[in-house]
Amino acid sequence: MTAYKFPKQERLTSDKLEEELFVSKQRRSASAFPLRAVWLLKERPQHDGNTAASVQLVVSSPKKMLHHAVDRNRARRQVREAWRLNSQRLKEAVPAGKMLLLALVWTAPTPRPTTEVFLKAICLMERITRDLKRASSSKSFLEKYVYKICIKNRHIYK
Repeated sequence: MTAYKFPKQERLTSDKLEEELFVSKQRRSASAFPLRAVWLLKERPQHDGNTAASVQLVVSSPKKMLHHAVDRNRARRQVREAWRLNSQRLKEAVPAGKMLLLALVWTAPTPRPTTEVFLKAICLMERITRDLKRASSSKSFLEKYVYKICIKNRHIYK
């Protein structure tokens, strides 16, 4: 059975990594109102003894969008709960030796129902999973060229 947890190792607490996530030109993003996802796939650091999780998440609900602290806290709680219950497929899609930095940012000016937040969070996680699978399955030019030659000459190529 899957453990539905959101441990400390999965939280993006490093200011340096968070800045890299939002500044890097390799970052990707997608929106599904009321959420926006920003993610970056990078090499997993080896010096830490692999204590970092394969996916690290930061949840943001800006004061500019939700003026009351009660609303901001509720929005963060909803997003964290959606993540906790539905993140397993995304974690499995991250290639070995890599780590995914992910930010889920609240974009709605008002609080939303929990079911809507869950559905949109799941939609974003599926979109990120598809993107990761597509990125990991893409072959380099040389691999494609060798594959083409092997198919043409009827060699077995895996």
